[in-house]
Amino acid sequence: LPFETAEAGRAELAIDAVFGAGLSRGIPDRVAKVLRAALCIVAVDIPSGVDGATGAVRGAAFQAECTVTFAALKPGHLLHPGSGLCGDLILADIGMPSGAFDAVPAQCFRDTPGLWTLPERTASDHKYTRGHLSILSGELAGASVLAAMAARRVGAGLVTLVAEHPPEA
Repeated sequence: LPFETAEAGRAELAIDAVFGAGLSRGIPDRVAKVLRAALCIVAVDIPSGVDGATGAVRGAAFQAECTVTFAALKPGHLLHPGSGLCGDLILADIGMPSGAFDAVPAQCFRDTPGLWTLPERTASDHKYTRGHLSILSGELAGASVLAAMAARRVGAGLVTLVAEHPPEA
């Protein structure tokens, strides 16, 4: 079929495999018009228009329902705004040897609770060795109070809550 907006608009599903993760320039207007006409997009590797190295949109990029990528996630899958355009992200195994990435350190990580580590408490810890957190709040400090309570619960040494005083009537 010809690469035209009418064809993309007729299809129930469009497979976006126009550009890959190495894109470093804006996509041509003609490509943007065709992708804009698509009703539902599944992206191969990364949605066209998203820079795989940074997650930046290069000119135009369109929301994918799903993105299928290969071997490893790229920074553009994890960094905003590209991460929001990928839809459901599927990492497909293409038979890469298990040691293939040992020599290449990761450039970014998916933010998951596994990365959220706190130092272990010791018997000699006190409020000045556990960090000081300052929370700034407006007049309605309810959420700030909850944040302060949570910070203390997870081990912050000292928590200061600074709330705006309501104006005198």
